[in-house]
Amino acid sequence: MGDSITKGGSSGVIPDDQTFYVSYRKALWDKLEAAGYVTDFVGSQIGGSAIPDFDPDHEGHGGWRDDEILNGRKSEPNKGKLIEWLINQQPDIVLLHIGTNGVESSPDHIEAILDIIDFYSLDVWVVLARIINRSCITDDPSCSESVTTTTFNNNTTTMAQNRIDNLGDKIILVDMEDGAGIDYFAFPAGDMWDNLHPYETGYLKMADLWFTALDQILQSVDGTNVVLDYIEIEGPPILNENSRANYYCRAYYTNGTNRLVMANNWNEDSLFADIPNMGNLINEEVLSDESVEIYAIYSEGNITKNTTYDVIVRDLFTYNLQSRVSKTGSVSQGEWVYYQLEASASDADILVELTNLSANVDLYVLAGFIPTLTDYDCRPSQSGTTSETCIVQNSQAITWYVGVYGYQTGNFTITATLPIFNDVPIGHWADDYIYAIYNAGITTGCAQNPLRYRPQNPVNRAQMAAFLARAFLGME
Repeated sequence: MGDSITKGGSSGVIPDDQTFYVSYRKALWDKLEAAGYVTDFVGSQIGGSAIPDFDPDHEGHGGWRDDEILNGRKSEPNKGKLIEWLINQQPDIVLLHIGTNGVESSPDHIEAILDIIDFYSLDVWVVLARIINRSCITDDPSCSESVTTTTFNNNTTTMAQNRIDNLGDKIILVDMEDGAGIDYFAFPAGDMWDNLHPYETGYLKMADLWFTALDQILQSVDGTNVVLDYIEIEGPPILNENSRANYYCRAYYTNGTNRLVMANNWNEDSLFADIPNMGNLINEEVLSDESVEIYAIYSEGNITKNTTYDVIVRDLFTYNLQSRVSKTGSVSQGEWVYYQLEASASDADILVELTNLSANVDLYVLAGFIPTLTDYDCRPSQSGTTSETCIVQNSQAITWYVGVYGYQTGNFTITATLPIFNDVPIGHWADDYIYAIYNAGITTGCAQNPLRYRPQNPVNRAQMAAFLARAFLGME
């Protein structure tokens, strides 16, 4: 799993086509087969399908950063994210080489990836790479990114070793940066095709190191030689109304291992909730607290198991927001205050501002559902008493929900702004002036449905007469 170095693009492949992109994967596959291992490469991506005697499945996403592997890429939502790949592909071992794109010294995103893998299954091995460096390490002086890469690798090693020592994580560290023997000069003098990607000779060296690590653990991996014992549902036991949450099906096996799996069927027993796919429960407004029973069915081989899980949907009070009308509020530490704002399909942009903060309180905005600490469309996340602003795009008639969370007990002022005129977006240099004369009744705009102001058009004498008469004489 990783980026284009796992995918195999930009590496001098001829023809330059993903059906021939094999990265280190083909050489590693050959080594595993030669050693007598029966393996199955898994992943949502395919690269190298034109190569015979090779399993082309992988999870390499060209250009992706480590945080995008974790959370998905906003511009490519259909490609999914880590937790979805794990549940769908069911790996026993994860080879992880990520961090090249947007390299930074912190290993925090790598640790978050390891947390998700542990959530999927504590029984899964991770072969974690100190990522390869850049060809510009050979420059004099070396490029700053190459220095950051080494710092990132050192910090990742420290973090991973701490997890091995204190959490018992099944991690094997492999030193691709220095231990693989990659010559960072460009091909043909060295093993790099460009600044970031190895040539075939570099990939062969990476395959050698991956194989050495895998050879230590493959004999102890049960793989598909397990028997399903029972399943359980995991997820929040209490939800707010008009919210959504993910629920997961965990399979337990007779050998003592367990992992998240994709249930064959999800269902629930209420009229105000739905769980259509992947265990994503969506609920509606309730008049009082209501209970929902979730059902899951999972089959593996010739064994089928089912289970249930009880959820309480909580009746929730929300304050109404009106455009350009400020409200003052307060929130206790660890608690939420919620607001809702009705938007029409013509409201292209929505501005929400949190000001006059007396303590560290944070703003969360989400379309259609109550936001949570992990589910939101916008979260500015400014520290302390810094004002927070969200500008979100809208394209339909929908309720936007705004949550204010108290990291400390504090007071605040909240203001939401909807564009009145379709052609005067929020942030237009004259929007305050235009909306001021609209609110004062001086202009009524033009071209209804949607209402427009046409800020670039000149004003003629007749229109000026109307403006002046409304402003000074109170005429309509």
